[in-house]
Amino acid sequence: GVVLATLGLVLTGCDSSLKSTSRFRLPQGSAENGKAAFVALKCIECHSIAGVDLPKPTASPDKVVVLDPGHSSTDPGVVEGELSENVIAGDLATRIEGRLAAIGVQVLLTRSPDGEGPRDESERAAFCNHNGADLVVSLHVDASPSPHATGCATYYFGDTVAGQGSALGARMAEMVQTEITARTDLTDLRYHAKSWDLLRMTKMPAVRVECGYISSPHDASRLADPAFRDAVAEGIAAAVVRFFAPVPAEVVLEAPPVPSPA
Repeated sequence: GVVLATLGLVLTGCDSSLKSTSRFRLPQGSAENGKAAFVALKCIECHSIAGVDLPKPTASPDKVVVLDPGHSSTDPGVVEGELSENVIAGDLATRIEGRLAAIGVQVLLTRSPDGEGPRDESERAAFCNHNGADLVVSLHVDASPSPHATGCATYYFGDTVAGQGSALGARMAEMVQTEITARTDLTDLRYHAKSWDLLRMTKMPAVRVECGYISSPHDASRLADPAFRDAVAEGIAAAVVRFFAPVPAEVVLEAPPVPSPA
């Protein structure tokens, strides 16, 4: 087995060859401060990720997952003290990418974790469609005028006017909520249908994860802790693995009913 301390994983039966898995490619050996976002081990066989049993290698390898770290270096999103949405989202993307790439998933990013990227959601959706992604996970944090607003929520495509929704998106959103709240003390704000451009314009299941409120003293203190971000990343990675696991034939995927417009 090979121990990747930076990823928090123990891998067995892994090929030691390295490959770049991101659209924003860096030469091998140029990553700074031990970042493993762009170079990961190509796994032939992995049996567990932080204690979570994985499906057979055919369930996740060869899948393409796009991680969309919200905002960018010139558009920081919500900011509270020393915490900013773009930095938190980029850090989470780095941690998730490392875990997924280590089990053979091809991971693409809509922007570099600490850099610039498309501002418009339609551009990000076009990137996902062009690259034939199997799943999109958009990473954000929230803020509120009230310091009492707290918790994690996940969104998938659903149109209240047309009465349409993504069954697979809802399934992934539910898994994300389950895995994050099982590993953290974030309040479970459940999963909800939205018709935001990135969710609506992608041709594959897409979810947007709001990983807490940086305006909440409780959530902000958690999100400032690298170990806590690691737990959130682990939860999202575990949800991706579960999403691609074979679904029993008797399971019928149905989207939750979309509320009628008022």
